[in-house]
Amino acid sequence: MRVRCLGTFALRADGEWTSGPAFRRGREVLQYFVSYPRAAASRDVLIGIFWPTLDVQTAAHRLHIAVAGARAAIRELCPEVDGLRCAGSAYGWNSVVRIDCDVDHLLAASRSRSLDAMKEAAALYAGEYLAGEDAEWMYPLRLRCANAYATILERLSESAMGREDYLEALDYGLRLLETDRAHEGATELVMRSFAASGRRGAALAAYDALAAYLQHHLALKPCARMNQLRNSIIDG
Repeated sequence: MRVRCLGTFALRADGEWTSGPAFRRGREVLQYFVSYPRAAASRDVLIGIFWPTLDVQTAAHRLHIAVAGARAAIRELCPEVDGLRCAGSAYGWNSVVRIDCDVDHLLAASRSRSLDAMKEAAALYAGEYLAGEDAEWMYPLRLRCANAYATILERLSESAMGREDYLEALDYGLRLLETDRAHEGATELVMRSFAASGRRGAALAAYDALAAYLQHHLALKPCARMNQLRNSIIDG
């Protein structure tokens, strides 16, 4: 089962992409198991994640309904397969189900030195992890994916600079800057790319945009390295 978690959540087997269960908790339970496909989760853990303020009996009933919704969504994609199984008081994936998730490709690429793998991961990135969702358990994974994406873009931009492919370096640098306006490393890559292409005015404008953003949002100034780069561009 292929799953897309970067951007809007969607999954498919052989047919079209689907958004999964319409019931919010059923969708979240499915998203949780997709995010942790190799681990079983006890009923108490799931209740603590999704219904921490409810009494055990009410929460257990809601968990049963949510898991049923997740199972139904899986069955629509993989008929005659009980995707999620319960053993004792723990839930986990049926061993016959294999999850192919874009997040795994992204994280693997960020640990790799393969340019091809990193380019493929950058191309499939369609937005932050489970965009539009707001459950607290998602935030660590959202930060992890954002960091992996930024790492990939930075490496790709630096690699393109090394090959003197300044347009490609600029493209990756600008995409990195979109993820974090305060990222000085991203602004440095953009400035170097512009300067190497003979566009010193654009390079200095990138510096000014960083300085204004840091001052307005963080009451900070660009670091000494950024100032040195700015001066070296002015000096030609």
